[in-house]
Amino acid sequence: MNIHQMQMSYLTQEDRLILSINSQDKEEFRLFLTRRIIISFWDILNRTITHSLSAHATPDDLLTIPESQKQQMEQKITQQIQYRHIIEKDDYETPFNNGNKFPMGEIPILVEKITVNVYENTKIVLIFESNQSQNISLNLTPNYL
Repeated sequence: MNIHQMQMSYLTQEDRLILSINSQDKEEFRLFLTRRIIISFWDILNRTITHSLSAHATPDDLLTIPESQKQQMEQKITQQIQYRHIIEKDDYETPFNNGNKFPMGEIPILVEKITVNVYENTKIVLIFESNQSQNISLNLTPNYL
């Protein structure tokens, strides 16, 4: 699946977040995320983003200063700059386009577990698992983080 858009919104009636993912083929996947899932996922997501950004450090970043503290500070600054660049280039103006195909149904599935797999080539796979055996895997590149 090639991701076209992602949208996260809060449903007060359900007291849950709903993650809607729209593919370039106009397929839409809807996932309910509970407070418990978000709390456990938030930390691992931040660590994954940090790992992914540090994997993109340039050789110049690694050779500039031999002192470990200064090097760690530079790496954190570089990661923050990269993270800001990613956020600034995102499109927040275009409205979310609802899909016309729902491979998992129009009713959002309740996510019971999220698994994050990080590979050496900086590819990241998020697996959203439900208790109804309706799972969705998202293959992400650093462009989507």
